Amino acid sequence: MKNKSTLLFVVLTFVITWSVEIPVALVKYGYLAIKIPKGLQTLSTLAPGMAALLITALLLGKNGIAKLLKPLFQWRIGLKSYAFIFGTGILLPFLTLLIFSVVSGQPIQIEPATSLLFYLAILLFFSPLWEEIGWRGFLLPRLQLRYSAFHASLIIGIIWGLWHLPIILAINPYGDKSIIYFLFIFLGCIAISILQTSIFNVTKGSLLACVLLHDTINASAAYFYSGLSKDEFGPFKIFTVFLILIALVIYIKTKGKLYFSNTHSEVLRPHIN
Repeated sequence: MKNKSTLLFVVLTFVITWSVEIPVALVKYGYLAIKIPKGLQTLSTLAPGMAALLITALLLGKNGIAKLLKPLFQWRIGLKSYAFIFGTGILLPFLTLLIFSVVSGQPIQIEPATSLLFYLAILLFFSPLWEEIGWRGFLLPRLQLRYSAFHASLIIGIIWGLWHLPIILAINPYGDKSIIYFLFIFLGCIAISILQTSIFNVTKGSLLACVLLHDTINASAAYFYSGLSKDEFGPFKIFTVFLILIALVIYIKTKGKLYFSNTHSEVLRPHIN
């Protein structure tokens, strides 16, 4: 049943998102002439959390929902974990912007600091929260009980990356370069998946830690890169390379275990039982 629930989660997540975003992409490229409400598009990107909650409610009822969401309030994760989250999520995008500015000669234009706080607060309740409920709250514990932490991360990273495809095409942020942008998104999802698994294991299953890392990355990218011209995503490429390097360092340091130990099995089981 657990294996089937995992597959059902992935299928339902893709169906919810792709059934909306593919038509939006077709409209964007002139192959379809219909109007799809923006609100429906936003809801479709919340599919991982929606699918996780629905399947958990059907299989495990209210108690299952409570167990799924309980790690969202697991905030005692240690200063090192918070330093990693905010260092990776906020300082790294800023560093990549500096590097890009030096290499390209393009001056840096940064909004007031209050804008970053605004992005962090607003974005938190959209993709970071709803995606992490699905990817790390529902899917990761199940996969880590069946596969190694590294292989579980790769599986989620690939699924997560592919899930973005019609979303990126629907937004079409860089015209004919959008597919290249997607490829960097895909590689970034795999790298971030390794980082997320590591922080999940280090914090003994804190979903809050994963949400915060996702939120700081999204918000900081929106904040630091907003002053760039629309056809330029140079800092994002550099950021993706840095994420891959960090993931590689963690893999080597932990010998592929991503801080998973035998004791984690007992930590993970309450997430899914």
